[in-house]
Amino acid sequence: METLLIVDDEPRQVKALSAIIGKKWPRFRILEAADAEEAWSLLQREPIDAVLTDIRMPGSDGLSLAERIANEKPAVKTILISGYGRFEYARQALEHRVVDYLVKPIGLADIERIVAKLQHLFDRERRLRQSETLYREHLWRAWLGGTISRELRDELFKPYPAGIPGIAMVLEFAAPSSEIEADPDPSASERLSAKWSESLAALGRSECFADPARSRIYSFAWLDQASAARHAPWTRTVRKIYERLAEGEERRIYLGISRLQPSLTEAAPDALGEALLAVRHRFYAENEPILLRSEVGPFADAARTGTKEAAEAIASAVRNGDRAGARKRMDAFFSFRESPPYPEPDVAKEETVLLYRGVVEALRSGLLAEIDLPSMAAAKRSFEASQSCLELRSRFGRLLDALFEQAEAARRDKNGQLILQCQNYLRERYMEDLSLESLAQMYHFNPSYFSSLFKQKTGVNFSDYVLELRIRNAKRMLENTDDRIADISERVGFRNVTYFNKMFKRYTGMSPNAFRRMNGRGAMG
Repeated sequence: METLLIVDDEPRQVKALSAIIGKKWPRFRILEAADAEEAWSLLQREPIDAVLTDIRMPGSDGLSLAERIANEKPAVKTILISGYGRFEYARQALEHRVVDYLVKPIGLADIERIVAKLQHLFDRERRLRQSETLYREHLWRAWLGGTISRELRDELFKPYPAGIPGIAMVLEFAAPSSEIEADPDPSASERLSAKWSESLAALGRSECFADPARSRIYSFAWLDQASAARHAPWTRTVRKIYERLAEGEERRIYLGISRLQPSLTEAAPDALGEALLAVRHRFYAENEPILLRSEVGPFADAARTGTKEAAEAIASAVRNGDRAGARKRMDAFFSFRESPPYPEPDVAKEETVLLYRGVVEALRSGLLAEIDLPSMAAAKRSFEASQSCLELRSRFGRLLDALFEQAEAARRDKNGQLILQCQNYLRERYMEDLSLESLAQMYHFNPSYFSSLFKQKTGVNFSDYVLELRIRNAKRMLENTDDRIADISERVGFRNVTYFNKMFKRYTGMSPNAFRRMNGRGAMG
């Protein structure tokens, strides 16, 4: 909707024009003024797009108003109304960029012609703005992705003031709380981007653009020297703008703010990096919607260690029905959220995926194959969709509860329970000379029936199960010790190192020496 201001010292003329235009073209919001001074006051307060003004008025006339608009508000379209004897006078006003004029008396055809011209001008400008906006957003995204040329980068930053202090900000929207991350809504991002951009005018010169794929809005604000000199005023202004934006929004909105840059245009990449770092800390501070780079530090350089050990301990607790023990190890694993420096959110999620995978793999060798363990792919998607560390921990806890339920169901099965006891025995004695017949006799089974039952419950043959146990323990020794391969081979139950090398390569795709080198240890024959 555009706003049209009608200015005339004749009330009947103003009311008539206002009524006709307002009724026939509802796209226009109509304002009225009785003289040039009142009109200028409205122009200062209201977002006016066009002015329809009479030339002859008491005091300052319409030509003076048109000249002032041309000099101080050049985007506003001006149309003059002239009497018969003032036609040439009206023509002279064209040098003040008056777009057209009406000659009294004004008929409906005259109004239709003028309104059609205004609509054409507004529509053309809107298309140009949209085209320019799309082009600049393309440049911004190329700049963000590091694919912009030096010439285009100079073009992108040319309109912005040099040597002026300012800040970068990143708005990020939390996805709906669900196990499956919702698709981003481009129209919502564009709507919020427009609202945010309009509100940032309170800070001074600003620029913002939306990135719907990442549910983010990037923005820069150049501050005047007086505002930049005082930290509290501009942070208060930003907070108020954010609160108005977030009010009524269904999705949680987070705001990351860079430190004040003495010269924002020159420091734009670093400033945006700071704002991104700040907003990404929302993963650990989900109750803090506004995050300042000055109040957060960099993320930890390396991933946490001990994931394998934690997975083995949790799997052991699940096998033994020790819920308290499993929760204790889980709490210890997620203790990285208690104090900075925190790991990168994506690293925390990946470590949780590795933890869960380690638990599942350990349970697959220690529980029954017929147990319906949760899909690894589904678990990975769930962890990656977590919006906060607390949510990540909660999702892992729910999957852990499901593992306990499945393990308890297995223990209630009599034959399954016997196979579980057999598996526990094999984990403790895998390095000994084991045979299916000796195990069948120990658990009072016919060897043939025991062989079928073991495969039914575990999913693998007895000999393959024992071989897999030996290879897994050999891998652990190769990773953690410098013992000779021949000694490791014997220690895990192989009587022939050549056969060990052959079986190890069959299961892992590489020789023991190559596996050891890949894990950072030198070859030991």
